[in-house]
Amino acid sequence: MKSLDVKKKEKNELLASAMQLMKDGDVEQGAEMLVGYWESVAEELQEAQRDFVASNDQRILAERGVRTLTAEESQFYGDLIGALEGTDYVQAVTGMNLTIPTTIMEDVFASLKGSYPILNYIDLLYLPENVKFVYNTASRDKAQWGSVGATISKEITGALASIDVGEDQLTAFIYVSRPMLKLGAAWLDRYVRTLLEDSLSYGLEDGFVNGTGKNQPVGMIRDLSAAIDPGTGYSAKSATALNSFSVANLGAVLATLRVDASGRDRSIGVPFFAYNPADEVKVTKARKVLGSNGYIDVVPYAIDFIECQSVAQGKAIIGIKGRYLGTLASPSEGQIQTSDEYKFLEQNRTYAVALLGNGTPKDNTSFAYVDITNLEPFVPEVRNVAVQTDPDTKVQILSLVQKNGTSGSADTTAIEINFDKDVAGLEASHITLAAGTGAATKGTLSGSKKKWTLAITATTEGTVSLAFSGLLGYEFPPIPAFVTIFKGGT
Repeated sequence: MKSLDVKKKEKNELLASAMQLMKDGDVEQGAEMLVGYWESVAEELQEAQRDFVASNDQRILAERGVRTLTAEESQFYGDLIGALEGTDYVQAVTGMNLTIPTTIMEDVFASLKGSYPILNYIDLLYLPENVKFVYNTASRDKAQWGSVGATISKEITGALASIDVGEDQLTAFIYVSRPMLKLGAAWLDRYVRTLLEDSLSYGLEDGFVNGTGKNQPVGMIRDLSAAIDPGTGYSAKSATALNSFSVANLGAVLATLRVDASGRDRSIGVPFFAYNPADEVKVTKARKVLGSNGYIDVVPYAIDFIECQSVAQGKAIIGIKGRYLGTLASPSEGQIQTSDEYKFLEQNRTYAVALLGNGTPKDNTSFAYVDITNLEPFVPEVRNVAVQTDPDTKVQILSLVQKNGTSGSADTTAIEINFDKDVAGLEASHITLAAGTGAATKGTLSGSKKKWTLAITATTEGTVSLAFSGLLGYEFPPIPAFVTIFKGGT
């Protein structure tokens, strides 16, 4: 017996094929395949209902998503079943003004958000009727300080905009057969919610991402600052090349989100990065590297990465959560309507669930459209760092000897350094020359092994000290060594 996951995958593939055939113009074959999808959903639920009756196993209800209905939902399905069981059930729903209860639609949207992650980042509203909704286009608006009783001069109306909640229509078709009606309200509810979830998912996600604003929502990729074409709607934004997730490359894109359309700075929280599933390998190579305990995310910013089928392959959307407003409402004449869309498919079984919807970005800088065609895999930066594995060699200073100096007649020009062990890699930077009763300026260092010579200039007769440190692999005395240097006559 096939698992629920396998059956769901097969049904989704059948629905996707049907929708593609209709999009390509082969409406008749696509519609026949659509009926096959509807019948597969119905048959699965009928089989589950029979199993439940036979075993009274409550787990079957949970596995199939059958839930306890509210009083309003029970009334709705009771009216629907009564209408569809009538003799003339083609026209049974005409004039009944059947509207799906809000609780059912909320459950549908909750399920959609689980299957279509990008919907979790949308400010999605469902309203029982078509209204004009006013929203704030700015992320925030500063209040104004002043003395008590001063005239209030802060204007915020410039940050307000409105949207007709139900400007465009989104229709899902439901095929209801008599056997489904006999299962009762709870099982019919699961059937209706399944078809609504699968059907709405294709329209909602694509509209909110790619919609042109022409008889459909304005998608995230659209340029609100450009003039709207009466025939084709808003044009798409030019995609910015994103070749890596480096601070320089990704940071520059995120910087555009941190300034709203009015030029004010704003916090963006944890943005999302939506990409086509076909680009999964490319995106993963760019954001993860294999470490000793598994893969490590190397993206320097906190970002939610999500797959989205509606984003074009090779492109991605980086956006701020809650900055897209999506709306759905019920038409005044009711949602459940008879449909003659598929006359050749036993019209008396096909009904349309009509929803009014709209959507728009709240401003033009909340979403960045990027081109990830040349997104490069992450390559760790390799640095050569000297690592000491052996104990330090302890070195003693046997003597410091001034060279070429005679008091009153010739300046000391160098200090000879004699160690008890060979020393390699010593540089002038490892030596600190400090004044005592005399002074000098450190010059170049020469020599090797046990004998080294440090050139000095600008001498003042008296004692100076030398201290040695910082040479990897060697331990020098912690106390400086002293030597007397000379100054020639003036």
